[in-house]
Amino acid sequence: MELTIFVVCGIIVVMAKVLPERITLARQKANIQTMAELARLMGVTREEARNWELGRRGFTTERLFQFCEVAGVENPFDLTRPLGETAPDAESTDS
Repeated sequence: MELTIFVVCGIIVVMAKVLPERITLARQKANIQTMAELARLMGVTREEARNWELGRRGFTTERLFQFCEVAGVENPFDLTRPLGETAPDAESTDS
């Protein structure tokens, strides 16, 4: 997962590089019909939710995990993989 880390007013902020198309797909699979509904469920503005789906803004780590909870995404890393790319096999090893 690609992360951007910076400090704002002495607070460390971590932003996760999440693919916008994954956000939209996860929202739709969770039967969350609109960005406004997503915003309401997450307690953010519609504009903030819209910016996530359009790729204008990334999630903070806290918001990423909140989104996963609201949308029923089990593995946050799934939101960072291009569509069509599957998760690596957890049981495979290079031995």
